[in-house]
Amino acid sequence: MTESVALAPRAKWIMAEGQDENHEQEWASANNTSYAYLRYKQTDINGTPAPPPIRQAPEQPPAAIMAAAQSITQDLQAVVGIVDPNQLPSGNISGKALQGQQQQIDMTNFHYYDNLTRSIAHTGRIILDLIPKIYSSERVMRIIGDDGKPELMTINQKTGQQDENGIEKILNDVTVGEYDVVMDTGPGYNTKRQEAVDSMMQLLAADPNLMQQAGDLIFRNMDFPGAETIADRLAAVNPLAQIDEKSEVPPQVQMQLAQSQQQMQQMSQQIQALQMMIKNRQDVEQVRQTGEDRRAVLAAEVKMRDQNTRSLTSQNKTEIDALMKLILGHMDTARLEAEIASRNMDQYGVMEQATQSIEDNMAVMMPPPPQQQMPQGQPQPQPGQQMM
Repeated sequence: MTESVALAPRAKWIMAEGQDENHEQEWASANNTSYAYLRYKQTDINGTPAPPPIRQAPEQPPAAIMAAAQSITQDLQAVVGIVDPNQLPSGNISGKALQGQQQQIDMTNFHYYDNLTRSIAHTGRIILDLIPKIYSSERVMRIIGDDGKPELMTINQKTGQQDENGIEKILNDVTVGEYDVVMDTGPGYNTKRQEAVDSMMQLLAADPNLMQQAGDLIFRNMDFPGAETIADRLAAVNPLAQIDEKSEVPPQVQMQLAQSQQQMQQMSQQIQALQMMIKNRQDVEQVRQTGEDRRAVLAAEVKMRDQNTRSLTSQNKTEIDALMKLILGHMDTARLEAEIASRNMDQYGVMEQATQSIEDNMAVMMPPPPQQQMPQGQPQPQPGQQMM
């Protein structure tokens, strides 16, 4: 195809001999220069009239060569595993189908990633062989984790303590022991975070209660501003998220202890709620009993007042009858006053007995007032003594 296109002749002019007389230079450079017009003679070399010059169209590259070139392009794409998106099937394609196509492309290019992994792993083994020789003294190293967050760590740190053999203990001693290199190719940390958020949101839609247990993890994997702040606030109130990764206690045991503590707190809250409920019921029962006691006292008072009223009415009636007898029988005034005084004494005695009976009933029905506790260190009063 390249040879056919490169050697394709340019468009030529066809004219009768003698038509370019006196204009040979213009027609010779007509394929390289854009002229406004081209002049020619209407007769040939013999003087015979001739038609105007015409341009001959060049031959096109063969169609077979173009088809072969397209086939070669498709073969190269199949070998490399990178397909032109315009050549993919169009229409309504599900996400699972697109994911399957992407996995197929990844498998096609797997040997590139595999060779890269082998190279990086070999580089890591070389570095591990050099680290004990270079990092032989105590120093602070800046370590970057999988999430891209840096952390400062001291290596070859002397503790000043000795073990049972009398050798000084050293923390994070990189000069002792053997280390291995592990390589894993795949999506980066940010891609994994996005995939984790999509999966977590689907689980959260199925079970909204999951937010109380793993809400901090969901927001910590999101990328919008303030996601870390929300995650920290949710972790502060979630006992399962308060795990010390540097503790000697395994994380599973820490989670079990935190979960047990949370259950104990929930049980304590339930016990307090039940105690409050029992107390409220006791208060209601006490109010009801107090109301019944007061109604009994009021009924006794009404009864006593009714008796007093009847007694007074009867006495008044007796006094009026006695006065009428005195008037009618010309009785002595001293005798009438003695009779009235005697009846008053009887009436006062009945009233005192009714009052004493009511007070006794109230003392029985009403609970005694709580006794005040004497301060410590102060002598208790003896029987027959009074506190000053």
